[in-house]
Amino acid sequence: MKPIRTSLDARVIDPKLLISAERLQYEGYLRRQETNAVIADLATNGTSIKEIVRRTGRSRKFVRLIVRGERTDVFRTRQGSLDLHLPFLDAQWKAGCRNGAEL
Repeated sequence: MKPIRTSLDARVIDPKLLISAERLQYEGYLRRQETNAVIADLATNGTSIKEIVRRTGRSRKFVRLIVRGERTDVFRTRQGSLDLHLPFLDAQWKAGCRNGAEL
């Protein structure tokens, strides 16, 4: 779904349109985003990393990544088996090949 969202320039995700697996992934994304926001808020208020770890129960490494802005994988995606072949398939499609077996 990531390539589709990228091509449509979709910035807002409607949970009603997601399939079950995507909905689970989206709910996990919302939880991670909320956790990141809480930790970032504590850090901007001057709370030490040690105290944030104590309050949230998260690991020191995890908190450090968020505080430093190094955790950007909030919406995790796996590489699909076709991802490596998409440029070739797109080129063939644009060249007029519409036969799935031939592609």
